[in-house]
Amino acid sequence: MARKYTLVSIVTWQHFSLHMTILRGRARGVGAAFAAGLCAAVFLALCAATAVRPADALAATSAPPSLPVAAAAILDRPTGRFIFLLNANTERPMASTTKIMTAKVVLDSGVSLDKLVVVGTMHLASDESEVGLKAGEKLTVDQLLQALLVASANDAARTLAVAVGGTEQAFVARMNATAVSLGLKHTHFENPHGLDTPGHYSTARDLSRLAWVELKDPRFAGLVRMTSVVLPNPSGQGQERFPSTDTFMLEHHGWVYGVKTGHTDQAGSCLVSAGTYKGEQMIVTVLGAPDPGQRDQALLALYKYGASLYKTWRSPAAGATAATAAVPYSTTPVALRLQGGFSTSVPPGARVTSTLSAPRTVTLPVTAGAPMGTLTYKVDGEQRGRSRLTAARSVPLPDWQTRLRYRVWSTWHDSKATGNWLQRGWRHVTDAFRAAGRWFSNVF
Repeated sequence: MARKYTLVSIVTWQHFSLHMTILRGRARGVGAAFAAGLCAAVFLALCAATAVRPADALAATSAPPSLPVAAAAILDRPTGRFIFLLNANTERPMASTTKIMTAKVVLDSGVSLDKLVVVGTMHLASDESEVGLKAGEKLTVDQLLQALLVASANDAARTLAVAVGGTEQAFVARMNATAVSLGLKHTHFENPHGLDTPGHYSTARDLSRLAWVELKDPRFAGLVRMTSVVLPNPSGQGQERFPSTDTFMLEHHGWVYGVKTGHTDQAGSCLVSAGTYKGEQMIVTVLGAPDPGQRDQALLALYKYGASLYKTWRSPAAGATAATAAVPYSTTPVALRLQGGFSTSVPPGARVTSTLSAPRTVTLPVTAGAPMGTLTYKVDGEQRGRSRLTAARSVPLPDWQTRLRYRVWSTWHDSKATGNWLQRGWRHVTDAFRAAGRWFSNVF
């Protein structure tokens, strides 16, 4: 029968603390329970001793950088945990970062990306971002999504809204319903493109969470990492290329893969960004920067600061005893050792769990180094790695004398199995002999 131990580490801002929950059946006998508990305690002590070392942690910044933005947030993408917030729950205009939700509603609608859409008549303001779509022009949903997310085209947003929702108003109702379903409590939409209007707002936290959800859709993730989009010329002659509006991604394309820019007079310069900086996957959002240049500088500073907050969690090294297993016909258990150590980078506050799956009792014979189970590591419920367990020593098949001695010994010591009748009987015999001895002494 297999048993499981769950070892839990909680990573805090200043230190690591280690707790354990043991999930297992009752051990067979006091000795087995004591040995397993003692081994788990020793393993926990090793985990606590090796959880964080100064050399393991990235050099942490003492304080967050000074930022020329109204609001900001950093989200650890693997866990979905926020590791930095600045006015992140303050509702404010969010400009074209709105189009993250526009794309989500389109992609979730089930419409085919190959479907041809006829562009309707639109009246755009002279300063609106657009790709020059003309009434009667035909483009696929995929092409319109590229224009929406890469070139930040308002005409594409309006066209998709009508194509999917029937009217812009009906489409916006879907956007708000989706926001409610995602728990975005400080977000409300009035249009699909993001132009300033009363009642159209979001927060750095909500936008980061929305991007985190939508980046799990490979279609969306593929669109937002594009550096340009090529669309057919409305005249029908040739094509036209539009670069991405995400200047930060274009400058750091080796490690940044999206997501969406935005700019209006009221919103300022905004950007929801996703990237892997120094191995750490983060979503960084800034709202209300004075201009794209300062916005991009703030983003880079936040990526650097965010990376400095991560710590390295380490398991005990290879060879450490993680558990013991009972050996048939023996009172000495066999140690189960880690075949290899494990380390992973974790954000502040993350919960590290190590689930050990191993047999309660080994099957004889056992060869030293034979596989005996696994230790699975998770960070906030997401699996990060696994270590194999191996037997520390060989155990041969016992001969008949060994089996007989063990049966006699275990029967004598197992008071629950015998109901203490052996022990009580032996005491009665010894008492009888003592009484007989006293009688003979008195008589003779």
